[in-house]
Amino acid sequence: MAVVFTVLMVMAGIYALFKWPIPTLAVLGVLIVIGKSGENKNGGTAPTTAPPPAKPKAPSSPIKPQAVQPTVQAQPKAPEVRKAYTAPSMKELLYPAEVPTFAELAEGKHKDPRALIYTIANLDPEKKRPFAEDDISYLDFGRKSSAYSALKKAGLIEPLTPSEEIEKALTKDELLALVRERGLPDTGKKRALADRLAGSGYKLNRRRTGGHLFRLTETGAGIVTVRRNDKRAAINRAIAALKERNYQGAVEAYRKYDSKWGFAHTSGKVHTIFAYYDIPRSRFQCIENCAMQELHNTDDFKETLRACLLAGFMRGCQDRWELTDDFKAVCKEEINCPRLLSLFDYEPAVLQNMRQQIEFSSDNALEYYISHLLYMSKQRG
Repeated sequence: MAVVFTVLMVMAGIYALFKWPIPTLAVLGVLIVIGKSGENKNGGTAPTTAPPPAKPKAPSSPIKPQAVQPTVQAQPKAPEVRKAYTAPSMKELLYPAEVPTFAELAEGKHKDPRALIYTIANLDPEKKRPFAEDDISYLDFGRKSSAYSALKKAGLIEPLTPSEEIEKALTKDELLALVRERGLPDTGKKRALADRLAGSGYKLNRRRTGGHLFRLTETGAGIVTVRRNDKRAAINRAIAALKERNYQGAVEAYRKYDSKWGFAHTSGKVHTIFAYYDIPRSRFQCIENCAMQELHNTDDFKETLRACLLAGFMRGCQDRWELTDDFKAVCKEEINCPRLLSLFDYEPAVLQNMRQQIEFSSDNALEYYISHLLYMSKQRG
C-alpha cells in the first residue's frame, strides 16, 4: 500500500507541473510499481530463480568415521594336532661305520685299548672290593688267562698280594682253623692271620675262589670312567637330537662314540653302541605319535621321555631301568601321572605293591610308566 500511495503522489505532482495526459500517467505508474516490487528489503535485487545449494567443500584430509567393533569373546583354543612323524629306514642310517677288528687291535699289541676296556667295562671303578677272573668279559680273547695277562701288561689291573687274596677269600673262622692246624698264633685280626698263613707257604685253591683276585689300577679305573662318560655324553646328544626327530644327528652322536670305542670281533660281532639293534621301525612310529595324555607334565617332559625311548631303540635298549637313568640324566622334572596304576591290568595285591613303591620313590613311577610305553609299542608296533 505504501508503494501505491507513493506512485499516486508522484503522478499527481507530474500532472500539476506538466499537465501530462491521464493514459500516459497510468503507464508510468504501472512501471514504477513493478520497479518497486523488485527491490529487496536491503536495497538489492532478488533473482528470479534461486541458485542450487552449494556442495560442502571436501576437507583436505577426510577423517572417516570409525566403525564400532563388536566385543569379541575369547574362543577356546583348538586342540593341538600333533604332527605324525615317520622314522627313517634304519638302512639309511645304521651303520656300518669303519671300526678296527679285534685281530687288528691284537696285532698292535692292544696299544689301542678298546678291546681291553671292553673286558672290564662292567666293573665298577668306584668299588674298593677286589674282582675275580670270572668278572672279566674275556670271550674275545678266547681264554681268561689271555685276557688277564693282557690287562696286567697294559697296567689296567693288578693282582692282590697273597695275604690280601687269603684275607678276602676266607672267613675268619676258616683262617683260625688253618693257622691252628699249622701251629701258628691265632690272635689278631683277619689281616694278621692271613699274613701268617701266606708266610707259611699256604696257597689258595683257585678253583674254589674263582681264579686270581685283582683290582683296577688307577689307570684302569680312570679309563673305564672315561668310557662311561663318553657313552653318557653320546646318549645325551642323541636324546637332544631326537627331541627334534633328527635321526641323523643321533646316529652321528653314536658313531662318534664308536669311532673311539667300537671294534669288530673276528666272529663278525661288532662291539659298538649299535651292536644289538633289532627294534622294528613300527615301534619307533608308535612312540613318536604317542600323545602321553595320562601325564600331567610339561611338553618338554613328554618330548624328552619320547626322545629317550627312541634313542634307546636305536641302540637296541629295552631295559626300563636303563631308560629311566637316561631320562634322569637330562630332565629333573618329576613324573605326574595320577592314573598311572589304571594303566596296568594286574591283581590287586600287585597293584598295592606298586602303589607302595611309587609312594616310596617317584623313580619307580617313572620306571612303571616307561614299562607301559614299551609294552604298548610292542602291542601296537
